[in-house]
Amino acid sequence: MKATFGLSFLSLAAALDFQWSYEGQQYWATEVNRIDKSDDTLGLSSHIGHEGLGYFKVGNVDWPQFCRSVTSDEYEPGAYVVASISGQLVIAKAYNVMPDPAQAFMTGVVPACNDSYKPFSGNGIPVPPAAGGDGPLAGLRFAVKDLYHVKGIETFAGSRAYGASYPPQNHTSGMVRKTLAGGATMVGKVKTTQFALTTTRNGWEVDFHDPFNSRGDGYLSTAGSSSGPGSAMVAYDWLDFAIGSDTGGSVRYPANHGGIFGYRPSQNYYDLAGVVPCVLSLDTPGFFARSPEVFKKVFDVWSAGTELALDKVALPSKLMYWAEQVPLEQEEAQNMLTGFFSKIESTFNMTSVTTNLTEVWMENAVNQSLNDYYNTVYGDMNSRESWDLIGVPLFQAYGELTAGAAPPVDPATNITWTSGQNETIRVRYDEALRRGQQFREFYSEHVMPHNADTCTDSIIAFTYHGDTPENRVDLVPFATTGGWYSALPGSYAGAPEIIVPIGQVPYWSKFTLRTEYRPLSAAFQAARGCDAVLFKFVEEMAKAGLISEVKTGRLAFPQ
Repeated sequence: MKATFGLSFLSLAAALDFQWSYEGQQYWATEVNRIDKSDDTLGLSSHIGHEGLGYFKVGNVDWPQFCRSVTSDEYEPGAYVVASISGQLVIAKAYNVMPDPAQAFMTGVVPACNDSYKPFSGNGIPVPPAAGGDGPLAGLRFAVKDLYHVKGIETFAGSRAYGASYPPQNHTSGMVRKTLAGGATMVGKVKTTQFALTTTRNGWEVDFHDPFNSRGDGYLSTAGSSSGPGSAMVAYDWLDFAIGSDTGGSVRYPANHGGIFGYRPSQNYYDLAGVVPCVLSLDTPGFFARSPEVFKKVFDVWSAGTELALDKVALPSKLMYWAEQVPLEQEEAQNMLTGFFSKIESTFNMTSVTTNLTEVWMENAVNQSLNDYYNTVYGDMNSRESWDLIGVPLFQAYGELTAGAAPPVDPATNITWTSGQNETIRVRYDEALRRGQQFREFYSEHVMPHNADTCTDSIIAFTYHGDTPENRVDLVPFATTGGWYSALPGSYAGAPEIIVPIGQVPYWSKFTLRTEYRPLSAAFQAARGCDAVLFKFVEEMAKAGLISEVKTGRLAFPQ
């Protein structure tokens, strides 16, 4: 084993960093305390070996080397090294340095001073042990989509020009702070499609390429825009959950494609301060997990102190299906989905009802199809808001930095911002907002009304599973996001949705030239404000053995 020493800087004082390897694993530690040897009440100096480092742990740490356990209120749970330097003992908190083969991360982060962070200067992601601690999320590690500001860290939002135009952030976004207050540990920031516009575009990106989806042949699409959080959750068992965001499906589609749990909350209940916007009237934070238990834990922390934390939670008696959902072409997938829903109905004594959303809309709102009436609505809102809220200030900031140059952006961003300056689209914007609110009111009255006993009158069951596997290689035409598609009812309604992995089905890979497996997931939706019912549903499904934790790598459910 070899220990190497280097200098980094924390505030105005020099802080020592340590790097070493042990049995092929890379480690890194950064100084958290420095004491005189005479103050060594824990006897740390007696365990310093010939290589110059001593090792100890606080709490439940199962790393090799860190065998000596110390009980101390001075150090939070974790792994530590100690070195004797210039007559003093330097104590440093230790991290595993983990590789990022899925290319999901923008940067690893480590705590600095005054509740800020600093980017990890080495190669890889610094990951502390799951050592326990205070709070319901203690011992859990998470990553955050690079739309969320983190104090001391640059926000890129998928754009090098954006990252270059603004200094490291001076505050941390509210939902990240709430997650940290729950006891979880942040290990890094992960990728997003540029400014969360559209899904992944397979090579059209100017600055940062799409991360990899480790399922199947390794070349399935991650979907977007929360491509980084989805990719990381599928790839790394040292990550317990990840924070993303959802406007028109940006948590739901990556969760579906990766076979992981995903949550799009009721809109306008959680703090979005310190998050780069997409469409303000539709934006929500969200998160991913691999286990139903962690999924529920994070929700309990997020919902605490909000109207979403219900005192009494009961499941409704109705499971609703969309008449418009066409059966899946793959018989095995359709049978698995139908069988899963049937088990839910019998396990929880739920009655099935089928609703034709288009017919209900035309009978009670406007005698025009949803596809026609909402054809330009999402695109109009997205284009104008992205240009006004991101494009205009970025052009000014980048221009000042570069003597008037325009910021290079992805083709999808360019066409969106061009549309955002189009006078016809700008004039239609107010009408687009009105139609969005019109759908929300219609939906809550005629489709998903509230219930005094169960909050939501029913739970809608469906899937985002596509008949054709999407891959990360075939070029996807770039355009503004618009039209009418399956994620938009939940978005316009401001309703909560969860994605639940239920199995996997075979497909033929044109890359590996063999049969591979891709996930199959179910989606569930409740009335706006009834998120707790969905998580009660998750809890009960797990107790009944209907859902379980998924694994990382090629197979969500090892065979």
